[in-house]
Amino acid sequence: MHSTIESSTTPTSKPSNGTLRLLLSRITGRPAQEIGPDASPRELGIDSLLTLELQEELRGLSGKLIPVETLVQVKSVGELELLIQSDASSGLSRAKANETTVATIACRSAEVREAEFADYEKIAALLVRNGLAVKGREQWEHLWRNSPVYQQHSDWPIGWVVENGQEIVGFLGNIPLKYYFKGRQILASGLHAFALDSAHRGLGLVLLDGLIGSAPAVEYFVGSTANANSSKVLDRLGIGRMPVGDWESSSFWITNYDGFVCSALSKRGWPALLSGVASPALKVYDKVLKNPWPYQRLALIQQTTFGESFDGFWQELLEARSVLFLANRSSETLNWHFRHSLALGRAWVVTHEVNSRIIAYGVFQRQDYEEVGLQRIRLVDYQALPGTGDTLTSILAWGLNECRAQGIHMLEAFGFHPEKQQIIDRLAPHRRKLTAWTYFHKIASSTLQQELRDASVFDPCQYDGDASL
Repeated sequence: MHSTIESSTTPTSKPSNGTLRLLLSRITGRPAQEIGPDASPRELGIDSLLTLELQEELRGLSGKLIPVETLVQVKSVGELELLIQSDASSGLSRAKANETTVATIACRSAEVREAEFADYEKIAALLVRNGLAVKGREQWEHLWRNSPVYQQHSDWPIGWVVENGQEIVGFLGNIPLKYYFKGRQILASGLHAFALDSAHRGLGLVLLDGLIGSAPAVEYFVGSTANANSSKVLDRLGIGRMPVGDWESSSFWITNYDGFVCSALSKRGWPALLSGVASPALKVYDKVLKNPWPYQRLALIQQTTFGESFDGFWQELLEARSVLFLANRSSETLNWHFRHSLALGRAWVVTHEVNSRIIAYGVFQRQDYEEVGLQRIRLVDYQALPGTGDTLTSILAWGLNECRAQGIHMLEAFGFHPEKQQIIDRLAPHRRKLTAWTYFHKIASSTLQQELRDASVFDPCQYDGDASL
């Protein structure tokens, strides 16, 4: 990977080592006297976000715009000093004299390449090391091989990996998706399982840049599972937050007080014995001071698969709401999306029908917090034809009763269009703050950018992207 250092229009003096240490001290919060020439960016805590900040600070200091892919390859403060003090014509010779060149840095760095299905074992090991959930091989390959969109684009890259020797130390998946807007199909990319070992996290910026720059036919990029770290990077890169819905706050119900309290105590490291007091107290508190559970007034049918009737519903929805930007919900796509969740009993699908015609449906999915033993159901999709009245309340009531019957600890919902979320918020007794804004998107097509300027066209939920895949 080769990079060119661009000079700014305003020349500045070359910084001394002391000036560089002060700059690094300001960015990292470490005392300047503790930053020696052999200190590595990793040791200083310079991650993807701080690499961007470092790039801007160095441009102001030295008058050079050093590419991110070059900065993430630097191994020490001494190499960084050499890099910024050299210029494009003579810097390499000076660096060679010191046996440390930008080329040497690049050669010994990790390589970014397109991912292959054969990389599964190493990618799975990477995800385990980074505390992310790992799908079995068949489930993982299913995301692409059985995708209706992937089957139409045989040359679609499944993602990119960072390879260091024989080990994969980074991965960013690229799932093909399809959206509809005003009667036309929109090719989209869903970011998936973004992970990097700590020593290589600066390359996250390179992976994102590769994804966005390598797919000219893709008009829309969506990432719906950002965490505290990646959300900061996406914010800094100028990748927009989904403008509709609250993607950092959740509304929820407790459906099993003993289980919920035990998981809460576990998260805080408190003795489980406290649950004997806390659980009854919380139950009484909710009963006295909170709203009662919603009541199911409509007849609902639980489905075990997405049959042909969903195609009829989808066509009606497209015609009735053609001005909305909607992810594809054909029966073929829904069955691909929820295949394994349904097979494992981790997704519940309910419909409200009139004369065998679907009027509305909801999809609930298990998304547990396994580290603390929390069993959790989320409402991940809800759609209804216009003029059908309040079907959401009955669907929520059905889900709550099912959670209680199965001993699941909580049910929550977030991120929906305000028209839907207001009903949820009115009924739900509890709120919680998520660790980060989870839904980001980028509109790559200039034509689509103009068409989507009005945020009211979005109808987001956790069906989008890979949040429920």
